[in-house]
Amino acid sequence: MSVNKELKIVEGVEGVWHYHLSITGENYNPAICGKREVMHTEIPLSYWGKRGHLNETYCKKCNELRGGD
Repeated sequence: MSVNKELKIVEGVEGVWHYHLSITGENYNPAICGKREVMHTEIPLSYWGKRGHLNETYCKKCNELRGGD
């Protein structure tokens, strides 16, 4: 799967500021890695993989599935 406009960032519940990728971007819909416990967030897809002042982390499996590094 390559990154496209359909993907949205969602926040996982397994850690603080841990993010996944989702097709719908909605609560409790599976991320592309299969994780179901996710929450909607307003973070744009262009922010995926970037680290800010919150020490964000990103799902490695989602990143692999989207065709990331």
